[in-house]
Amino acid sequence: MQMENLLINDMKKLDAGFIAVCDAVSKTLSLEGRLALMENLNVNLPPNLTKDGYNVSQMIRFEDKFYNFGALQAISATARTLSLAGDNTTSTLVFARGFLQNIKRKNFNKSVERGIDLGVKEAVKLMKELSTPVSREILEKIAITSANGDEDLGKKVLEAYDQVGYESIVDVKSNSNSVEIQVIPQNGMKIDKGYSSPFFINNNQKAVWEASDVMIIGLETWQYDDNIKDFLKSNRLKEDGSLQPILFFMEKENGDFRQTLLDLVEAHHLDCCLVIAPDGHSEIKNVTHIRDLALYTDGTPYRPVNNQPQKLVSGFADKVIVDHEKTLIIKSEISQIVLDKIEEIKAIDSEKDADFNRERVQRLEGKSCIISVGGFTDNDINEKLDRLDDSLKAVKSAIPEGVIPGGGSALVHISNKMNKSFKNASEQRGYDLVKKVIQEPALQVLKNSKRENAENWFATFLGKKQYLKQSREKFGFGYNARTDEVEDLFLVGILDSVKAMRIALETAKETAVKMLLTEVVITLPKQK
Repeated sequence: MQMENLLINDMKKLDAGFIAVCDAVSKTLSLEGRLALMENLNVNLPPNLTKDGYNVSQMIRFEDKFYNFGALQAISATARTLSLAGDNTTSTLVFARGFLQNIKRKNFNKSVERGIDLGVKEAVKLMKELSTPVSREILEKIAITSANGDEDLGKKVLEAYDQVGYESIVDVKSNSNSVEIQVIPQNGMKIDKGYSSPFFINNNQKAVWEASDVMIIGLETWQYDDNIKDFLKSNRLKEDGSLQPILFFMEKENGDFRQTLLDLVEAHHLDCCLVIAPDGHSEIKNVTHIRDLALYTDGTPYRPVNNQPQKLVSGFADKVIVDHEKTLIIKSEISQIVLDKIEEIKAIDSEKDADFNRERVQRLEGKSCIISVGGFTDNDINEKLDRLDDSLKAVKSAIPEGVIPGGGSALVHISNKMNKSFKNASEQRGYDLVKKVIQEPALQVLKNSKRENAENWFATFLGKKQYLKQSREKFGFGYNARTDEVEDLFLVGILDSVKAMRIALETAKETAVKMLLTEVVITLPKQK
């Protein structure tokens, strides 16, 4: 191995690449966040305008490998937050940068890490204690705020969820033939299980696998036999010459089968996804899931009979969307066979199976909807799509754990309540670091708003506006970038999802700790 391919104990480039991504993404935070102009991969199209932190991070790369390694660590952090929370990717990197910039590598050790862990756990505990359960009124405020204050967009989000319920998936699509924004109902079966591996994701912006005109194959077996192998090797081309997207829904996990699919995705660009029946369900329920799916998509579930492979008869769906926790199968029309089955299940009079039958009816009657987005230009449409997507995710993430006042104000208040003392000086350093880091989003809001002395917390605190003083002392009050005033953020609707903020902080902590623990970077030898 050539020594130039091994870098030891010099993490300056690694950290610089990481911080560069954080700096770029942080400029998009809050209502007053700035836009990023990103080169389009199609050189014949204009650059894309966005203020979505995840999209900005995805475009940043460096020619230098070591800078790029750092950048990729930051990008991975945003991807994890997006996958688990659907929101707060920008806050993730604001937190992560705060950890890295406020402690020197030479001062970091396991005792400091313990202090950081204790601080994060206390901050999360206080978030949950201070959270407010959501109502429709609160969700509407969240939707509008997350749509960058656009009342029309925010109300379209609530209109969509009113039609299908908050447990369903609402999708957005562009419509260049219109300037209107419309909510369009559609049929959709929902399965409470997502992709078996994030490597199936084909839409990094949304962290989902999605495809149109999809072949559906339900496998009532976890065996991986020659019939399935031959099917995968066959040429799955559509009439237009493109590969047929395939969704596999399997009764039980099979590592060999999953790896085979992932290898095909990588080597042959097969557009496919694997979903395993929900954990904890009995074999009867899992098989029923598969049979309901086959019925809904006009297919036949596959199961070898007497160890003899049977013919694979696939179903089809107009569109499929799979995220980390659920799968939506969309059909423009539901067959009479499905409607007859729904009536048959409803007619069953059995208390013992009442819940099971109710689940089946809800699955087969599933509803979803699309928000169709028009505009005057492609950039206008794309910018609206980004804001609608942010709004949809913010609403969904707010429901499980409630909300706290936004703009980082609640975290400033929480920091003020964290007053534990430790005998171990290193643990204290880690704990105090968390207190400082969780104030970073509020400071970044001030920076993006171009307010006086925002670069210096003490100057801000003592300055004329005293932006953070009320947040520290009075829960619920914080800085409103739109009005340049400190207000009751509940009343004006500036709110953050506790779930999304918790995941952002926990992800940032894990990412920063791994960065601080890294002292060897190894690259592959240069190609001659």
